Order: sequence, then structure tokens, then C-alpha cells
Amino acid sequence: MKINIYSRYGKYPISKGHLLLITKQHVSCYFDLSTNEIYAIQDALIESKEYLERKYSADGYNIDINDGAAAG
Repeated sequence: MKINIYSRYGKYPISKGHLLLITKQHVSCYFDLSTNEIYAIQDALIESKEYLERKYSADGYNIDINDGAAAG
């Protein structure tokens, strides 16, 4: 199964270049994703990093996954 992912700037950015990667397919748990779906997310993450390096000369990155109601 192919997973569609899009990115957008955060509405309330923590820092310049704050991007959100969002799957178009809703899933209840990251850990239930297939290996191929996780690879698709990783590919989108790498593409986003390259974009941020070009646009903002980013020095570092925070990567966060909120999984489950208690995680936000």
C-alpha cells in the first residue's frame, strides 16, 4: 500500500521552518504501520530536511511523533 504524505508549516511554529509531515491516510498508531509505510515517511522526512537546509540553512532538527491520546 502506498502512503500519501504532505508537509506544511506549523500554524504555531516553535521555530523558523517548523514543518509538519502529515499522512493523508489516517492511522491510529505509528507502530501499526507497515515497513513500506514507515520507509515512505522516512523518505518524506529526508526530503523535508533537504528543503529546510536550502531555505533556512538549518543547523539542527527536532523530530517528534505523537502516538496515542496521551501523547497529544
